[in-house]
Amino acid sequence: MPGFWLVNDDLRAMLGASMKTSRIILTVCLLALACAFAVPSTIAAEKAEKPKKEKKVGPRILKKFDKDGDGQLNDEERAEWEADKARKREERKAKKAAEQKAGEQDDDDEDEDAPSANGAAEKAN
Repeated sequence: MPGFWLVNDDLRAMLGASMKTSRIILTVCLLALACAFAVPSTIAAEKAEKPKKEKKVGPRILKKFDKDGDGQLNDEERAEWEADKARKREERKAKKAAEQKAGEQDDDDEDEDAPSANGAAEKAN
């Protein structure tokens, strides 16, 4: 077997270079994988640390709900605004449900007014 290694010194040199290359590639891939997991967790941690921004309030809302006239909604005024939004949302839902129900009743009325196939056949006889 000693002759095998002597004859294939070039082959061993090529394999050695290939092993170095594969180690470098493996190292780069592992670093990239580590970064891929580290970056999203870092971003999530930064988002958790930031205080939530309050919604900007338009001039109509301020005019309607800003009782103390300071140009900002305090907690009480904001709660009143949120309650008003919820009330309007419920009104829209109720109105939409009533319209759908009225539409279904209109469809039922049209079906009753239209002659059925059996009724037309009975009139023909």
